[in-house]
Amino acid sequence: MSDKVIHMGLYAVLGLTLAWAGRESGWNRPFLLLALGFGYGVLDEWHQSFVPGRDPSFGDLLADGVGVALGVLLGGLLLARTRW
Repeated sequence: MSDKVIHMGLYAVLGLTLAWAGRESGWNRPFLLLALGFGYGVLDEWHQSFVPGRDPSFGDLLADGVGVALGVLLGGLLLARTRW
């Protein structure tokens, strides 16, 4: 399995979590949620530059961003249909 698929899956979970937290806190602004998730991915890739044996990757960052976007979108759609 490609590490990009794993990145997308993990960051989709982050996006779902951000969507839920955004709704619960009243900060349900998709652009802000996407920026937070993508910013976390940027920091994660930057952090890897300091870890021996790890390298930051633009491809990983792209997969992170797509995953967050999918998670926020799916979370928004699911939460709009439910009343938790």
